[in-house]
Order: sequence, then structure tokens, then C-alpha cells
Amino acid sequence: WLRSESNIAVIENGSDKTQQFKAVALDLLESTVADDELRARLTPDHPLGCKRLVFSPDFIATLTRPNVEVVSSPARALRARSLVTADGRELDVDVVVCATGYAAADYLGQIEVTGENGASLHDTWTDGAFAHLGMAVPGFPNFFMLYGPNTNVGSNSVIFILEAQARYVVRALKHLRRKRKSYVAVRPSAMAAFLADIDRWMQGTVWLTRCSSYFRAPSGRVVTQWPRSARAFWSMTRRFRPADYTFEPPTNYPARVTAAADRTDG
Repeated sequence: WLRSESNIAVIENGSDKTQQFKAVALDLLESTVADDELRARLTPDHPLGCKRLVFSPDFIATLTRPNVEVVSSPARALRARSLVTADGRELDVDVVVCATGYAAADYLGQIEVTGENGASLHDTWTDGAFAHLGMAVPGFPNFFMLYGPNTNVGSNSVIFILEAQARYVVRALKHLRRKRKSYVAVRPSAMAAFLADIDRWMQGTVWLTRCSSYFRAPSGRVVTQWPRSARAFWSMTRRFRPADYTFEPPTNYPARVTAAADRTDG
């Protein structure tokens, strides 16, 4: 854990740690791939860490095997026994495995979440997902999430982040019970301040360099990554701050209704 924390500089574009990791990667390519043309194709043209890093002891070596061909042109069509690439090549295939990644910036998928006044979280997040400390969204009371927007750490385990969030939510629930409240919603002002901090901390990170990655929403904003250390996130979530929330529902908020189901024996 401490070693991972000490590598936090790897998220900073051009840092000594980034250059160190890049040198290791290039040395691996140089020592593993003898073919100059293949090595050039396998060498990324974007800064290290701009896309997700993959750690594997044998992936590069596998690409040099005589029965492996690296095809860089995108797939355009799939026929009965072949795959056609964008440059017009037709490759005979027996099996096609579609490993196209996943939509990490799409936090909801097909889940519908409705807040106050019928607000849709899908619509609220049209320009990119956001949440206070990655957990709460204004206008969506009594709704907390784990592993929400901007909580994916770049140099440590996300399990540590999830544990910090779980403890934070429990503290929020204890506060509600202690104050005999049943409504909690993060204030827009707290959300705006947190987003301003995220944007400020994100400056200088490798994720803002010019490359296409699943860290970004269609608007271009980085919505998945936490731009500081895991310890910093733990420190920010160590205490529940009631001032960041409101505990009084709006006047048009539906009254709480408790109904007992009829039971018929016999």
C-alpha cells in the first residue's frame, strides 16, 4: 500500500516517476521485439498512463510468436468465415472474440434513477457524471453510491477507497438516526466546490493529455479518475460534514407513507 502511495507521481504528466516507468516499458519492447516495424507499431504515441496500464509478463512476447499477427486496421465487417478490416484486407477466421473494452464513464448503464420533481439522473449526467466525494448528487436525496464518479485511484487499490466511502455512508446514516431525520441531500454549493477542486487537481495529470481513453465522458471531462492519493481521499471522507447537506425536504416533497399489508389466514 505504501509503495503504491509513493508512486502517485505516475499520474503527473512528465514526472520523474512517469519517465522511469516509460523507460522500463521501452526497455521491455526493445529486449522482446526484434522486428523494428512491429516494435514501432507496438510503441504508444501517447504519454504513459494516459490510457489504462496493463501489467503482464508475457503479453508482448506473445505478439512476436510466429502464429500471431498484429493487425492494426479496425474491423469493418464480419462475414461467414472471414473478417474484413478497414484497409480492405479479408482475414480467414474461425472464432472472433470481441474485447472492445467497457463504458467506464457510463455509470448507470440501463439503471433508471429518479430524484426530486421527477429529475432523471441520466439527464442530470448528460455532460458527464459527477457526485460529491463520488457518493451523492444534489436533487437525489437519500441516495449514496460507492465507486462513483472520480473515485478510481491511479496508483493504489480502489478497495481502500470503497472502504472509506462505506464508512462515510454509515456515518451519514448514524447522523440521521441521531437527529431523528429521514431526509438527506447534498447541497449544490458543496457539489460545486468539490467539482472545482477536482478540476484544479486534475491539471497537470496525464489523463488530460491528448489521447482517447475511457476515463473521459463524451464532453471530454475526466469523470472516472481521482487526481490525488488514496490517503487524501481517506482524509476527506474521514468525517461526515453535516454542513455539506440539507436535512429538511422541500415543501413539495411527498409525505412519507407507511402502509401495512392485509393478511388473510385460512
